Amino acid sequence: MASAAYDLVAVMEAEDEQALAAFSLTTAMQGNVRVQSLRAFTSGEMDAVLAKLP
Repeated sequence: MASAAYDLVAVMEAEDEQALAAFSLTTAMQGNVRVQSLRAFTSGEMDAVLAKLP
């Protein structure tokens, strides 16, 4: 059986990206977890990204 890459996946929202980064760093500084964050886009934000494609 293959091992999983993650023990936990959490979907979180924050006031802004800086607030979530501060929370993640504070949690990681405790030394018992490793944190990886991935940016999610709303459908409107993704439309704007796709509009920039050639």
